[in-house]
Amino acid sequence: MIKSILVGLITILCMTACAQESTINSSLKSIHWIPMQTPDKQFVYVDSSLRKQLTQKFYGAEPFTHTGYAIVSNEKNQQALINSKGEFIENYSDTDLGLQPLGQVTLLMKRLEHEKKLPFWNWNWNIMGGGVKKTATYVKVEIRVLETDQILLDKDVPYDENEYSSAAYDLDDKHFVLNGALYELKNQHLKKLSPKIDMILENGRYIPPAENRFEIYDIQHKRPIFSNLVGVDKIDLLWNGQLLQLDSINQDRYKPTVPKLLKDYNTGAIYVFPQYEKALPKQIKQATAAQLAFLKDVSLVYSVNNSPYFILGRFNYDHEVWAYDWLYLDNDGNLLDDINVKDFFILDQVGYLVWPDKHMLFTKNTLEKDWKTGK
Repeated sequence: MIKSILVGLITILCMTACAQESTINSSLKSIHWIPMQTPDKQFVYVDSSLRKQLTQKFYGAEPFTHTGYAIVSNEKNQQALINSKGEFIENYSDTDLGLQPLGQVTLLMKRLEHEKKLPFWNWNWNIMGGGVKKTATYVKVEIRVLETDQILLDKDVPYDENEYSSAAYDLDDKHFVLNGALYELKNQHLKKLSPKIDMILENGRYIPPAENRFEIYDIQHKRPIFSNLVGVDKIDLLWNGQLLQLDSINQDRYKPTVPKLLKDYNTGAIYVFPQYEKALPKQIKQATAAQLAFLKDVSLVYSVNNSPYFILGRFNYDHEVWAYDWLYLDNDGNLLDDINVKDFFILDQVGYLVWPDKHMLFTKNTLEKDWKTGK
């Protein structure tokens, strides 16, 4: 019974790993070993048939990456890094290790906290007594490519300023964003193409930092696909030849890094958060009287990506509701009460769920008495 469960678990893990192999060099042999605990409470590595692959035992062990590396630990809870031959690439130490497969290469992140002496002008004088703190906690951070030993990051930063991560976001199988910088992967080497990306979009597109005029790039072109974009909070629409202006749209408590409405200064086209992939229609072609009345109170306009639709929100201040009511607009300028789009959701720039909101997901009939929902 236990063996059947283990085989099933291994199969699931292997299926997950196999699904990640679309960007791996076909000549690279993938590893799918996982740790299994022995009767003496230690771990060995086995394949999908539960055959032991390495002779060593470990007090702690993580699954192998498909590129052939794994993090193990000893009885002191120190970590080390091994390859698929059981060789130690990094010996046991108090350094925290993290692995991130990236196509046909593997990123290793090393993180070690330590106390650092401060110059006297940076000593922390406690005016309430208790002495003077002459040291501060720092973090030594390193990220490198295991296959080539290429150093991508080597910093010693104050503990509360450490925002570095080995998590990489792929724009395609050759371009990645790591710690806000854009890299190209070629011959197991990562070349930095841009030191800073403010927003990653779908389909290989991104927005670099800007003060007032924004540009949208994709990885296939050296020149921007959209340029001279300015942030706006008003939308002008025509209805039967008359101007309808939506005012104070997408107002945030804090100014976002990239405005949620970007207007092309040359054409007047407005591109909408979160993907900025299509322009709003400039006139309303079809609408009912109720829809037009709704439109006058709209304060939120988002794009429904991978579809011809936009979502329009009017906040309902009824204390029983306290949420948005929704209307929809298609590329042709038709206002719609509902749309046939499956399995989509929209997050704001903080990461909170905007659509569907909690009242749509949990109606009064689905919640037990005195139950409440948060963000």
